[in-house]
Amino acid sequence: MDEITKHHYRNIATGNAKKNKDGSLSTVSTRQVDLLDETGKRVPTLIPSIWDGKMLSEEEAVKKAKASGKKWPTAKTHAELRKFDIKIHEDMKPIPAESAASALEEAEVRESASAAKEFVTGGVVPMKNMKQQMELFADGGLMDEGGTVDPVSGNEVPPGSTQEEVRDDIPAQLSEGEFVFPADVVRYFGLEKLMQMRQEAKVGLARMEAMGQMGNADEATIPDDLPFTIDDLDTEDEEEYNNMAVGGMPMKQQSQPMEDPRIQSGYVTYKGQRAHIGDLSTIPETMLNEVEIEKT
Repeated sequence: MDEITKHHYRNIATGNAKKNKDGSLSTVSTRQVDLLDETGKRVPTLIPSIWDGKMLSEEEAVKKAKASGKKWPTAKTHAELRKFDIKIHEDMKPIPAESAASALEEAEVRESASAAKEFVTGGVVPMKNMKQQMELFADGGLMDEGGTVDPVSGNEVPPGSTQEEVRDDIPAQLSEGEFVFPADVVRYFGLEKLMQMRQEAKVGLARMEAMGQMGNADEATIPDDLPFTIDDLDTEDEEEYNNMAVGGMPMKQQSQPMEDPRIQSGYVTYKGQRAHIGDLSTIPETMLNEVEIEKT
């Protein structure tokens, strides 16, 4: 989602749109200006004029846009930028504040997922520009804007954060028990690690629910005292053990590494659940009389 559209939703969600005499709301009132890029070249840029419920002059709007740190839409020519402006305005409909907040939240989730995907595939989360990326790491440490005050929100910037990251300009709808990590903590641990922690928790909770450990003992599909984990369960897929190719000759067998003869494996049946255990000696002695063992 581009920053102009986000500004539109943000002003609706926070009640900072400009109220007109006819009862309508103005949320962005875009202007085309020429702003300097990283190389010092003037680039056609689209910025909003509505800030804090007021219509600002071009000079004031430019100051606000620069101070916000947002990546406002740009184009090679003003004609191209005008076409883009018309296109995004077609989707800017009057909606309730709750819907605007939800739209911003969904956009944030999509962008976070996209950033996480780039981490997983071995890429780098794109930053505003290479200069900023290099500036964040200088002299062996993390360079930040800690100790300063954000000129837009007036919030103090803690070590490891930037002014934009303490602006509190994105509405969040939270529920009891939820927790939000601040930007400096996310940067310290890394987004990939936090996403892995979330996924691990989701899998673990699903397993606990299947074992009836979430207050649903009557609905349990797996006993909670198995001498093996859910990952060991064998689905007994007959085709998995069929060495014959369907309608043809036996396929060439793949060479398998030799197993340690001192380790005895086999199938264990316990309360109707059957699983293959790589090392039968790991079964607690106190449960040997309660399980059926079929050595392989």
